[in-house]
Amino acid sequence: MTNTTRPQLTCAFPPELLKKFALVLTYEDVKRPKPAPDALLAVMKKLHITEEEMCYVGDTPTDIYFAHNANVLAIGITTGDYSMQQLLDEGADVVIESLADLGDVLKELE
Repeated sequence: MTNTTRPQLTCAFPPELLKKFALVLTYEDVKRPKPAPDALLAVMKKLHITEEEMCYVGDTPTDIYFAHNANVLAIGITTGDYSMQQLLDEGADVVIESLADLGDVLKELE
């Protein structure tokens, strides 16, 4: 889920990487973009998963609000312009420094 357009997405991500995702939604695919929960709700519906089975990883306060608006776990990541403390202050349930840390965090939350 991204607030960019599909052409912007395809310029930023190589096709071989995009093929690894079961579902990709862009700004153009939903009526209301982030932080409205529309895209996350659509993903859960299409993939037949519940809020409890879903998490969202993002690097901005908007991403944190987006996850919470859909009632899913909000995982902040410090690869953008926001620090761990800023993401926690915005309501992130947990913050990681790298996607390499995601597996360990998910195991801890089980």
